[in-house]
Amino acid sequence: MSLELSNISNTINGSNSLSSSDEKNPRSIAAKVQAMFMEVMIKTMEDTVGAEDGLFGNSSSSEIYRGMFREQMAATLGGQLGGPLRGQLEKGLVKDQGDVVKPELAPPKPEARALPVAGVVTSEVGWRRDPINGQMSLHKGTDIAAAVGTPIQAVADGTVIESGAKGTFGNAVVIRTDDGRNMLYAHNQQNFVRVGDRVVRGEAIAAVGATGRATGPHVHFEVLD
Repeated sequence: MSLELSNISNTINGSNSLSSSDEKNPRSIAAKVQAMFMEVMIKTMEDTVGAEDGLFGNSSSSEIYRGMFREQMAATLGGQLGGPLRGQLEKGLVKDQGDVVKPELAPPKPEARALPVAGVVTSEVGWRRDPINGQMSLHKGTDIAAAVGTPIQAVADGTVIESGAKGTFGNAVVIRTDDGRNMLYAHNQQNFVRVGDRVVRGEAIAAVGATGRATGPHVHFEVLD
């Protein structure tokens, strides 16, 4: 289909349907141009009714005509009719009553998780190749590398239930938090708390070390089963 843009331009220039305020409103101008385009397109379709490749023909050109017509009709009717589906979609996209309807461009940022020491996370919870023997094993905690002697802070309020040597964990502290979890801080160079001590979140409970089964200074932080 061939649509002459000059015809649309001439129609706009000769039209008195735009008010003085509309002439400066890009949205009004765009709407007017689209309406004129639709009018020219429908007129062209009407002129092809009797042709083999026209609106009601069986050629690929005919299908293009009909597809364009269906698309424009669906957009127009959908915008005019609204309906429950549109209402539900708009409700899902609007945060507050006064917000403009718009989709989220990016998901909200997750809250930063609490870590016992400022350092580099070198190993997360999950299956990994053991750094010492090279075998696959389940790592139940989070390892955070930091310089020897860096203070280790409690991530939650609680009571110390273990403080001292703990097998392959080396020098360790276990704190039972107020919500009933047992949190392990392992491989410490030195513990600052004793069993029975009450600690609060952010309090220094130990210093980073490499005691026990460790390849370097870090904290093994784990919520025990």
